[in-house]
Amino acid sequence: MANIPQEDQNDLRDLPVYRQALSLFQLGRGLGVVLTNNKSIQQMHSSQHATDQQTSLLIMNVLLVPQSIATIFSTKNPSLKQSELSQMQQTIASLNWRSQQLYSSYPNAKEYLGVFRRELQKLTSLYKTWSETL
Repeated sequence: MANIPQEDQNDLRDLPVYRQALSLFQLGRGLGVVLTNNKSIQQMHSSQHATDQQTSLLIMNVLLVPQSIATIFSTKNPSLKQSELSQMQQTIASLNWRSQQLYSSYPNAKEYLGVFRRELQKLTSLYKTWSETL
């Protein structure tokens, strides 16, 4: 949350969409631990297994979400805000696609992936509501 004044950081933390994004990141990292036997993101990314690579990309995408929300929240520049909003939509779409791919690839982790996907749906709903207020 660099470059965001302290009083704005508190306001940011109060946003339901931001809290959901942080929660989703924690779930995504936990998902990576479950699916890859606790490999680091670098190990997943450089793995020969497509599912490890998909998992690393999911985690990297889910990490972008709180950062994008913070940028959208703090910027006064309308074109930067619009660009971040557009990027955020692409990131959410990518998370949906990647989680669906992983859901198909990991039959033993469907319950955990189902939780992740439900939480992603909550984020999507909160994001749509929040972005309409901007």
